[in-house]
Amino acid sequence: MSMDREDRLFTGERFVPGIDDAELAMEHYQRYYSALPLVRGKKVLDAACGEGYGTAVLARAAAHVTGIDISPDAIARAKGSYSQEGRVRFIEGSIAELPLEDYSIDVVVSFETIEHVPEDIQHKFLDEIARVLKKDGFLIMSTPNKEVYSDRPGYRNEFHVKEFYREEFLGFLKGRFSQVSLFHQFFENACIVSGGGAGEADARRDTARRRNTSSPSRGTGTLPSWSCPMYTSMKGMTMRGA
Repeated sequence: MSMDREDRLFTGERFVPGIDDAELAMEHYQRYYSALPLVRGKKVLDAACGEGYGTAVLARAAAHVTGIDISPDAIARAKGSYSQEGRVRFIEGSIAELPLEDYSIDVVVSFETIEHVPEDIQHKFLDEIARVLKKDGFLIMSTPNKEVYSDRPGYRNEFHVKEFYREEFLGFLKGRFSQVSLFHQFFENACIVSGGGAGEADARRDTARRRNTSSPSRGTGTLPSWSCPMYTSMKGMTMRGA
């Protein structure tokens, strides 16, 4: 059996749109869709943007989005897939030394990045975020809760270098930010009993089925057509005080 290009690219280190995993796709896209109301009309940095799908999502609401990643291959694929979206640019660079001017960004977005680097780089990254953010800017960051993600199931992700416990993450962020709010992301099944007729119930069931199996078109750079997040919570949103 042959493997699709996206499945060959996916190693587990970073999400690749088009892989055969609808749940993983929803988890990653939902974070970006949840951030859309917060980035509307803003100048945004997508730090460690990977394949660029999230940068393109943010550009649906933001005035401009810069996607930065240390991988030249990922940046090349992002440029090839999403540069036509408009209001986006992709730059090869490190989160430890962001290639941006001081106080030039309204919102920094960084999803599932901080756990992939050692502790010294984590602190350098936070310093760099504080440097590039405007005085009234803010950060939206996500990372797995080590207790839930690793400890309880006895799981170890080979690509994670330094994970955070909840209070540890809060302390890390409060070292640089005066205002911090924490949210959580999780999957939850729901069963709804409707008073409508059989036709209405079938239509709702079909809609739910489509929403739970949707994934981006393979190899085209096409974004999912979800108009809102599948769920409404988000991990690790942090806000910088004025």
